[in-house]
Amino acid sequence: MTARGERPEIEPTMDLDKLNERVSAARAETEARGETFYPGASPDRVEALVTKPLEDELREISEIEELRSTSSSGVLRSTPCCQGPG
Repeated sequence: MTARGERPEIEPTMDLDKLNERVSAARAETEARGETFYPGASPDRVEALVTKPLEDELREISEIEELRSTSSSGVLRSTPCCQGPG
């Protein structure tokens, strides 16, 4: 637990080996997967302190067309998806 107003220490990770690019003649799609760990946090706490702020920032990136996230005990799994021209 952190003191009121204090930001939790979280450890974001991105496994670039899992970066998945699919290219077709019509369009290109790019999907990345990321995990952020907040040990000991409940799903609601992960949602409030990690998921929502991160999603708010990612939604400001115009190239991201879809964002899927799952908050669970101590971890956020997030998948932003972008589509290229087509």
